[in-house]
Amino acid sequence: MLPSKTIVLGLIFITACTSIDSPVAGETFKDNRCWQVQSEQRDVGGCGVLIPPLATMIEVNGLVLPLEDVGQLQNSAFPFLLLPKGTHWIQFRPDEKPVKVTIPEHFRVFYDRLRSHYGLPKSVDEDRILEACGDALDAYRQPFLLNIHGAYYAKQKKRPEAMRKWRRALRLNPTFGPAHLNLALALLAEGDTLAGERELNLAELFNVGDVYAIAEAIWNIRSQYNLHSKEEKKTNLAIEDYLADGTLSIKDRRMVGMMKGISKYAVDPGERAKILNNLAAYLATTNKPEWACVFFREGLSELKANPNDYRRLAVEIIRHMREVCEESEMNSEAREYAKVILRLRN
Repeated sequence: MLPSKTIVLGLIFITACTSIDSPVAGETFKDNRCWQVQSEQRDVGGCGVLIPPLATMIEVNGLVLPLEDVGQLQNSAFPFLLLPKGTHWIQFRPDEKPVKVTIPEHFRVFYDRLRSHYGLPKSVDEDRILEACGDALDAYRQPFLLNIHGAYYAKQKKRPEAMRKWRRALRLNPTFGPAHLNLALALLAEGDTLAGERELNLAELFNVGDVYAIAEAIWNIRSQYNLHSKEEKKTNLAIEDYLADGTLSIKDRRMVGMMKGISKYAVDPGERAKILNNLAAYLATTNKPEWACVFFREGLSELKANPNDYRRLAVEIIRHMREVCEESEMNSEAREYAKVILRLRN
């Protein structure tokens, strides 16, 4: 059974460079709509291609992206490479034939409408973001809203909170260039040139055909921090670096493997959610609050298909997340979850 509580109790930012279109009257940006943008179904506006589990390279139109460890992309929730409008030839293994991919619309048209919906570029409407957070049970399947929420915290001069949002966006999809760029700016502002340059390289690497309209911003930042490299070298993608808790111990990995394995045998989504909730609660006791929240959200994702049937359970899990954040002094996130709980109860 689900426990009544958990075991343990001046920055610049960029989300896009150009304004391309204005919001369409009545247009909504629920999580499912954002999901369609990262869909391979062309008829629903897919804007890219899912990177397969066995990929050893990413080649777009004959050019191999200089990424050192392509296999690490499979440690993320949804490694989806966004591409500009047009026809592209994509190859993921040297012994396979390129695949033809046709993109019907510019991603940045959609993304600019999304930004406008949430108040950018002038401000960020956090109430709208938290409304979407409640609708999605905080189990987003795409990085867009998280990147914008990071911009909200950046405007509030809350750099740690902003960086956590951008890192969480990159845990979902490590190819999302704007989050890499925002994180690079934050790291460079903190004086961490090595990590900042790596994020800047990743922003440039995944900005295929300037799909995010950030090429000029990347150039300007390189000039400002004197980061123009004379030689091209592969960039390392260390996905687990996006969690402040670091890597899990062997013991914790075994626990994660066992509990996730057990959850797959549960027929009811609610039972799967309870198992993942308890795994998260265990990780909270090992002083890994961000890892705990990863599995709290996995539990919530099991409930997303029928949120009304599992609303009480969703509220309980989000309450546990709030408690873990409070214990870890992640007070902004705790405040967010309190608001989401109120929304779900109404």
